[in-house]
Amino acid sequence: GFGCVLPGKALVQAVRPQAAATAMDNPLLQADTNRQLSLTVDDDNNAGKFVVEDLLSPVLGTTVLLPFAVGFAGVIVAANPVLAPHTPTLLSAVILSQALGSIWFSRFSQFVTCTNVDLLSAAYFGQLAVAMRQQAYYKRSALGLHHVKDESDESLTLLVQVLFGQVMFTLIVGLLLVVVAKFNGVWFLRYLPYPVACGFVSGIGLIVLDGGFELGCGMSMKDILGDVSSISSATWAQAGATVVVGCFFLLLELVIKNATRLPFGLLCVTLAVHGGARFFGITEAQLGAHGVFLNGLAEESWAAGWDAMLHKAGTVDFSLYFSQECMSLTFSYALLHMLSYPFYAIGMQEIDTPAEKFNARAELMQLGALNIGVGLLGGVPSCHSYKVCIVMKRSGAKSRLWVVLLGLTFLALYFDTAIRPWIAIVPKCAFGGLVFSLGVDFISASLLESRQRVASVEWRAVVMTSLMTYYNVLAGLVFGSLLTMGLFVVEYAGITGIVNQATFAEVRSLQKRPKEDSELLAKHGTQGVIFWCSGYIFFGTAATIVEEVEEYLEANLSTRYVIVDFEAVPAVDASGVHALTDFAARCGVRKPRVRVCFCGMVRRLHLALKNVIESKAIADPPRLYSRRVEQAMEWVEDEILRRATPAKPPMRSMTSDPNCTPIEGETMITNWLCKMIHELAPLAPIEDVQVAASKLTPCTQLLSYLSAQDAVANVQADQNSGVIFIEGACAYDLFYVVAGSADLMRTIEGDSAHKLPRHHLNTQKGDHFVFEERTEVRVQRLHEGGLLGAMEFGAAFGEDSDSVAHRPRRAMTALAAPKCKALRIPFKELHEVFQAHPGMGHGAMTRLCKSAAAQVLELMRSTSVKPYRVSPTDPPGYAAPVCVDVDVAGRP
Repeated sequence: GFGCVLPGKALVQAVRPQAAATAMDNPLLQADTNRQLSLTVDDDNNAGKFVVEDLLSPVLGTTVLLPFAVGFAGVIVAANPVLAPHTPTLLSAVILSQALGSIWFSRFSQFVTCTNVDLLSAAYFGQLAVAMRQQAYYKRSALGLHHVKDESDESLTLLVQVLFGQVMFTLIVGLLLVVVAKFNGVWFLRYLPYPVACGFVSGIGLIVLDGGFELGCGMSMKDILGDVSSISSATWAQAGATVVVGCFFLLLELVIKNATRLPFGLLCVTLAVHGGARFFGITEAQLGAHGVFLNGLAEESWAAGWDAMLHKAGTVDFSLYFSQECMSLTFSYALLHMLSYPFYAIGMQEIDTPAEKFNARAELMQLGALNIGVGLLGGVPSCHSYKVCIVMKRSGAKSRLWVVLLGLTFLALYFDTAIRPWIAIVPKCAFGGLVFSLGVDFISASLLESRQRVASVEWRAVVMTSLMTYYNVLAGLVFGSLLTMGLFVVEYAGITGIVNQATFAEVRSLQKRPKEDSELLAKHGTQGVIFWCSGYIFFGTAATIVEEVEEYLEANLSTRYVIVDFEAVPAVDASGVHALTDFAARCGVRKPRVRVCFCGMVRRLHLALKNVIESKAIADPPRLYSRRVEQAMEWVEDEILRRATPAKPPMRSMTSDPNCTPIEGETMITNWLCKMIHELAPLAPIEDVQVAASKLTPCTQLLSYLSAQDAVANVQADQNSGVIFIEGACAYDLFYVVAGSADLMRTIEGDSAHKLPRHHLNTQKGDHFVFEERTEVRVQRLHEGGLLGAMEFGAAFGEDSDSVAHRPRRAMTALAAPKCKALRIPFKELHEVFQAHPGMGHGAMTRLCKSAAAQVLELMRSTSVKPYRVSPTDPPGYAAPVCVDVDVAGRP
């Protein structure tokens, strides 16, 4: 889910004020939360079936949702007192939205829940009305009309403007949700950084809190803080009452752990205000004159809004909607709705488990379709309701019938407006305190709790984002977007570039080298260094790579060879290519000179580097290897050995097509067989060795592999004889190297498990990553006296080994170097000789077992082609374990 946005189950509370009763990380509500979560698992077989408790929704659901509807209309009116006479019309639009949304969700939602309005939408409509009034005033001023003749006409005109604004904004929200569902926008929302998402949630909480404050006292916190000296005592009293009532609702959470605290709190505040008025002898008319109650909640036809829109449509100034201020408001609040509504939908999983696997895209598509339909009917944006779902589950409701009944109840309230005047007896501070407490729930679930989860620097980013969002929603979105990009750049820079480095005293190629060469590499291995890179490299990353390598060179002046491996790099941009080639050119003129090698590149990167190197005419160009790092490592090792032993000629490279010619000479073959058997069984009697060699001579063949020059003269030679045996072929013979060298090669299959982007590759031309290639690596290089096929010889005489299906297969490919000579000895005859001479055979099998074990270890080591292989010698600072003798009891 969205744990990266709001970790754990706190998402439910943090993204939805109605989820205060399910505050998953709120310690005050944790005990109740566990009971709520148990409701998501049905303990009987009646899940989804009608139960009597479903009939309670008209009472329980209405007592929860109706205060939100009144608060929604009250927030709009509080920002625009001129709309007070039309409060019933605004309330009708909210009730209609709740009715239609619940009926729609009863059929198409994956959750058994109804819909509710979002107080963030109320804040938008209130600010939109203020902006349109200001724009209308500016227009009248430009025409010289500074006063309105009929204030009631102005009120009605503004009402129509707001109603048309509701239609357009609800349609926009619905269309955005459809786009998010269609193009899987939820996937992108997952990667919204926590500080940004938490800052948006905290900003929404501040906006909701400010709306409750304005509903209670008629002024927003911005207005009060902006002009404290001019605030009347009555306004201060209403503001204090709003805060006190809000704190009362928050304290009720400690006693009543579910959504029923809302109607109970409203009842307590109403009784307290009316009881206090009677005690002090204050009449309701006097309370109303001081603005204690909501104005305008009179009986009014449900069609009043439609009549106003039809008769006043000609007076609507649609250009106001496209003014800069109104457009910025609409754009910013629509984006906030697009971000928050998917969170609401996904958070429902914590409260109600769908019957089938939850499909976020399908749920958002239905939510978008609902808002489009509600918008066309003059409603306001709707989303999932948490509180009613929790209350109904606690009461025992199970089927979707309770959702239908609740929708029909609100539909009846929409057409029968007789109940609305009764709402006017509830003090305005009660609704303001309710909204105020919901805003505090937002802030406590995001801003305060995030302080315990993130570092202080990130928490400052949360605070800045929330304050920017509260002060100006568009500015907050822009700031959050810039912060998101900044965080992604910082995080991306931390996972791209150089991910590891090592010298050749720490890592080695797979080539098996003599002991003296390994000792030289351990001693002089610091002359070569490898840097493994990962991720897409642009100029900033390339510059960082160059800086790190150059800092290493300055700190390690003995370095002569640098390998930069790009096997895990999908692409490098043009500026990065120039930065890397310029670095290679600088290394070529350093004192002392440093040789550079780039390896593991995809085809496009190899061509780009090659073309840039040629265009710059670099005097000492870097080596380019498009294959794996193994080839480059062998080159550096050969160079280090050449510098360490100048008189020693470099190791001869392997030829892919040497030629082989069988030759005669039984005496020569016998002598070499004696030498081989003596090396295998040095304690065997010389007479037994000679007898065994004589028995093996007739079936043994001496093969000689020619150099490339000799192959041209010997036109009758076998062109494929450079391959001694092939990996996977049946094994019948043991090979003994009598001159030259031979390589054991291991085939490594391509690995496609790396999660790297492929859009940089031109697949039509066969582009692929180096690690996806099927390649061969050298496991071991055997010189004179080496044995090829020791592993297969040991497995050749098991059960059913005589059948072809059970014959041992070659684990590696053996390739002969030029002028290599080797004896080919059949397994069967060699085994018979060892059986005829048990003493010699035991010693020989012991030696073959050691050779096979060494090859098995090298074979296992070869499967990890890249990266970070350790050298065969102990690294610097390594302390060998101390062996301690123990007695029979196990005591030292």
